Amino acid sequence: MRCFYEQKAAALHAKGKHHEADQWLMPKEKWERPSNCSEADWANIIKPFNRRSYAECFDEFLARVELARLGFVPGERTAIESLQTYKDDAHTKIKEVIQQGADADAGDV
Repeated sequence: MRCFYEQKAAALHAKGKHHEADQWLMPKEKWERPSNCSEADWANIIKPFNRRSYAECFDEFLARVELARLGFVPGERTAIESLQTYKDDAHTKIKEVIQQGADADAGDV
């Protein structure tokens, strides 16, 4: 990860974003918390990952992975609830029908 952070910092320095680049080079515990990140979420970001202390059911993990694949984060609800809300959304259902090859004129939607 350190190599990734250094590459990210070098790219930001090249763009002239020196403050952001310096943030990537700091130790995790000294990073600045973004304004849209809650205290609890921030504590989970900066603490070292310990799988034994992180008890998440497998279904929740899979839902979180699927949301990440779609480009979403769960927000205030659980990952399972967020994924179900996404699947129940009318736009999602229309997009799935279109991807399956349905013709809008045929009335399949």
